[in-house]
Amino acid sequence: CFKCPIKQEPNADKSDCQECTAGYYKGTAEDVCTACTAGSISVDEAETCDPCQAGQKEESNECKKCPAGTYQGSTGQTDCAACASSNNMYSDGVGTVSEVGDVECVSCDLGSTVNSDMTGCVACTAGTFLDEVGDTTCETCADGTEANAAVKATACDDCDEGQESNSDHTDCTDCVVGNYQRDGSTDVCTSCPVGTFTNAVKTVTCIDCVAGQYQDGVGQTICKSCETGKAQSDAGQSSCDPCGVGFFADVEGLGACKPCKVGTVQPAGGQDTCVECVVGKYQDEEEQSVCKDCNAGHYSENAGQNICAPCQKGYVSNAAKVGCDACPAGTYQSVTGGATCVDCNDNYYTDSEGQSDPILCPDNTYSSAGASECIDCPGPGAIETELSGEDLLSEREKCQSDLGDGCFSDTTRSVYGVYHTVWVPLGDSSVPQACTYDLAITGNEVVFTCVKKNNKMTLEADYGCIATNKTDEIADIADSDVPVEEKATQLEQLTQDTESNGIGDVQAVTKVLESIIAQEDGAVEVPISPELTTSILNTVSNLVVSNFDSSSDNTQAASISKELVKQVITVAKTTKVKNKPVASTSVAVISIKQDQSDDGESADPPTKGGIVSFTLPQTDDLTTMTVGSASSSEDNTILLIETKNGDEGVNMDMAIVLITDYTLMPDVKISVVPPQQGNASVAVDILKDLETVLDVTGDEDTKKTYVNSLITEVTVTSSGNETNENFKLNLFMKPSVNIGPTKDSVRTNLSTGVRVEVVFQCAMYNTSSAKWEDTCQTIYDKEDPSRGVLCLCNHNTSFAVLMSAYEIDKGYAESQTILTQVLLGLSTMGLLATLCFLLPAKALRTTRSSKINICFTSALLLASLTFLLQDLLIKEDGSGVIKVKTIGCAVYAMIQHYLWLVVFCWMVIEASSCTSLSYRCSAPTSPNTCSSSTSLLGVFPFRSLLSDTSSSPKITQSAASPSRNTDTWRTRCVS
Repeated sequence: CFKCPIKQEPNADKSDCQECTAGYYKGTAEDVCTACTAGSISVDEAETCDPCQAGQKEESNECKKCPAGTYQGSTGQTDCAACASSNNMYSDGVGTVSEVGDVECVSCDLGSTVNSDMTGCVACTAGTFLDEVGDTTCETCADGTEANAAVKATACDDCDEGQESNSDHTDCTDCVVGNYQRDGSTDVCTSCPVGTFTNAVKTVTCIDCVAGQYQDGVGQTICKSCETGKAQSDAGQSSCDPCGVGFFADVEGLGACKPCKVGTVQPAGGQDTCVECVVGKYQDEEEQSVCKDCNAGHYSENAGQNICAPCQKGYVSNAAKVGCDACPAGTYQSVTGGATCVDCNDNYYTDSEGQSDPILCPDNTYSSAGASECIDCPGPGAIETELSGEDLLSEREKCQSDLGDGCFSDTTRSVYGVYHTVWVPLGDSSVPQACTYDLAITGNEVVFTCVKKNNKMTLEADYGCIATNKTDEIADIADSDVPVEEKATQLEQLTQDTESNGIGDVQAVTKVLESIIAQEDGAVEVPISPELTTSILNTVSNLVVSNFDSSSDNTQAASISKELVKQVITVAKTTKVKNKPVASTSVAVISIKQDQSDDGESADPPTKGGIVSFTLPQTDDLTTMTVGSASSSEDNTILLIETKNGDEGVNMDMAIVLITDYTLMPDVKISVVPPQQGNASVAVDILKDLETVLDVTGDEDTKKTYVNSLITEVTVTSSGNETNENFKLNLFMKPSVNIGPTKDSVRTNLSTGVRVEVVFQCAMYNTSSAKWEDTCQTIYDKEDPSRGVLCLCNHNTSFAVLMSAYEIDKGYAESQTILTQVLLGLSTMGLLATLCFLLPAKALRTTRSSKINICFTSALLLASLTFLLQDLLIKEDGSGVIKVKTIGCAVYAMIQHYLWLVVFCWMVIEASSCTSLSYRCSAPTSPNTCSSSTSLLGVFPFRSLLSDTSSSPKITQSAASPSRNTDTWRTRCVS
């Protein structure tokens, strides 16, 4: 038997060798063909089996690729392992070569996952992402992020502010109106909370509802306006607050409720209107819930009043306070706003309704209290018997007083209290009585003196009092905690009744003004608003037009008033309004600042070249006054103020106060000019008054003097000018009353020969002596003083133009004028006679001496005639043929001067001729000449001429007096 070679085996009958079939092999070691081990394959006639490669599996003696989704990493394997889906791995079956499959599974890229048969990867769907290797599931994007399907999303993108992701997170969408989204707050759009809104898409933040609006819902696109009766002062609110009592909201959308104005109230909350106070009631404050009842003596006949009007004198309010009833006969009411009618005292009566003052019974009559008529006194011998008894004491004294024995018992009412006097003999004074309201001040007393005026027995009161019945009430305002505006309003109301104001009220008002002006530390002055300034000035005006009836010793009153004026000056300095006047009817202030910036209320400095002007269309109302920088006066210019440093005008900071009345500058001899009256009647009354009190003794303290201008208080506030020696203050002040040319006021006392006229004086008020003093140079046109008075001063203080009668001449000036005219007329006639003698004599007029005399006489005659005709041709009032201040007047004056110059020249020639003649006569060598010339002296005309020449000094003297008038005319014509 033979051994079969490799790759073969014996056949079945071992008769031959046959090839090994596929799947079998035979090598040298095998006797027969042996089946290949699992995972290996062979072909026909195979010596050995070959193992399948990695990535393959053996199946039916065939190596096959591992299918997609499987892998085989080893050789000689019969199967492939499936990829692990938990590790997000796959195989695609491609393998490294076409016959060999995958030897391992690979992981899907980030952003993708293995498919279901693990043959590949698929990208994460839109709205999902995968950011870690091995993860098998794509995660959904969080709120506020998105991922689209165009890329394998490894992370989600944040949405912009004002956006949110859609439901599947595939895109970002804008927040709709009413919603917002902002980084760091939420991932989704959120509804705007209450109190806010948004009206645009893609909003980052919501908008707060402004004041006056609200929003009580979320996610809103608009805010709601507060309803009427409600308001909201804060932003971002969910509701509006109802108005409180005393407030209202009449329109929608108010940030704050409106206060009920004066004259109206609101007792309930949440209302859209205020209610007017009914008649008989008032309300003088804002924000009030109830109206006040009118005080007794006051009324309101219309609804909605902020103050009750006082009943006029002679009337009192009715029970409902809606009107006033007249006091019946036998009663009166002397005070405006008096509560009840007062019975007439003994010896007084009122015979009709509505009387303001009781009437003193006529002489030799009397009455009992509450009488409407008087009864005749008994005869002189029956007074004691018929009017006996204590109950008729006043009546008895009245009848005795009418006989001239003294002043009867009486009751005197004034702002300083009610005082009762007993019988005071004529010329005596009553027992001093303590002032009613000066309880804390000792020594303040009232004294009554019995005097006889116009044949009437009269009690004159000398009030040494300060306080009135309202002084303490005014003073209490200073310490109150109310706002300064309320303090000023209260001052206005308390001083409104000017007839009840006293000097103590001035002192109390000063204290209140100090509290208004100063800061809490009392040292720093607070800027004052224009409204507050006006309110303060209204109070001062009330005091200015009052009559204080103070003591004959004005020193104390002057000291009190001085402090008030200081406060008014401080008001002028600290008012916020600069370079514009702030005024009430009787008081005005202005603060002039050169470096004032434009704050919307102030104006540019009105000074120019150191001059500021004040114009006033109505002299009785300072509220119509305007301020400018005019350098000359106009028709309505009442005041020009010029500040100078040496001779140069300098613009300076000033605080100026203008006052229409002298009340705050008391002086016993001063009477203020009442500007509200017609100028013509005032001028007549003043001149009559000055005539009746004309004092020819020269005692200044007894002269009657009038304040005939605004009182001007000037305080220069520019630093350093208070002590500048070169400082000058000039004022041009327009008189309040035009009395015409001062010559029209000339009066002559025929018994004494004293000649006086009204003169104007610039004066300064001295608070220490309580007197006006002449400290400035005064310049004015005597022909027309109404054009203005110029005051040249070198200090700051209170200035005014005074007017009084002064003695101007003791030499019978009118008689001298007449004498001049008579003597000059006679001289003129003599000159005419001289010419009549000289001219016909031919032998005389041809001589040299006669020619000189004729020329001299002619010149003197013409000069005398022009002087005598002057008063006929030129009138001071402008009614003459030649008008003053014209070219004709100037020519006439020049002709006069020329003629008098010619006269003087011919006098010199005449004197030279006479001197020459005398010299020739005295010379011994010329006897014939002397004789010849001397013989001419015997001719009468020549002697007359020489006589006239020798009398020329008398003529010159006569002309000397009117020469002053000539100078006056010259000055007038030239000007």
